[in-house]
Amino acid sequence: MNAPEFSPWKRWQLRLQLAESDGPGVYLLGQFEGATPERVDPTDERIVLIAETHRQTLERRWYQFERSATRGADGHAGGYTFWTLFGQGAESLIPGWLCVSATTAPTGTKQTQSHVQELKNQLLARYVERHGVLPCCNMRGPAGVSATTGLDSAVTVPEVRFSPWLAWSRVTELGAGKYPGVYALGVFDGSAPALPDALDERVVYLGETCNNSLLGRLYQFERSAFQGKDGHSGGWTFRSRFANEGELLYVSAFPVPKLTEPHRSAFIRHVERDLLWQYVKRWGRRPICNSK
Repeated sequence: MNAPEFSPWKRWQLRLQLAESDGPGVYLLGQFEGATPERVDPTDERIVLIAETHRQTLERRWYQFERSATRGADGHAGGYTFWTLFGQGAESLIPGWLCVSATTAPTGTKQTQSHVQELKNQLLARYVERHGVLPCCNMRGPAGVSATTGLDSAVTVPEVRFSPWLAWSRVTELGAGKYPGVYALGVFDGSAPALPDALDERVVYLGETCNNSLLGRLYQFERSAFQGKDGHSGGWTFRSRFANEGELLYVSAFPVPKLTEPHRSAFIRHVERDLLWQYVKRWGRRPICNSK
């Protein structure tokens, strides 16, 4: 298959200016805070989704993406993942940095479905070969191609390293919060320790998220802990035990951006369970807000 010609990048709100929007095709979504690149590179690390549609127009598929990406609604798996990573679990607007580029099947293509699906698989394979992981909103790799193409045959296990303690009032500043991972919540009467220790006796909760972003899961904790809403059992326990101590709450996290499934979720759960085990061995009890 010849290299496709992608349209220039367009900001999401201007997507319908693309001539490709009135037919099926393959599209790229990218995160560009400033000016967009003059040349569209499907392996650019800033691409967050590589996708296709063959039964409907791109315009219609993009509408489905927007519903899922802003409301967490069904209809577009990549859009739902976008919502969990960048929407922080709330109904939200599409961020201004999101851009789209698209290409359609050449005129006269008889098997449109085969063409666009093959192109999408090729682009995903090239992206994985270059970066070792899928775009963050793609949950499945190309058919017949390992999501770890380009990596050593043995999976590289990330070093478990937690971020510095961050006051809960600044939780949105959490670095790499768009990724899944493991997190620790501590209640410190005074300043937090200079060095993060997930096994500190003052840690009140150890948690993980595999299908959500760290910020998305922490947003759910906040809703339960400070608004009394469903979504996080640890948050409910915090509300009952530390109702007036929110200003003493700190968070530290271990994001896992590089591993792909099935390794990522298995590793994240392993780390959380191991930390709980180490905590119980050290202190003879679970963190106060961990019920199991």
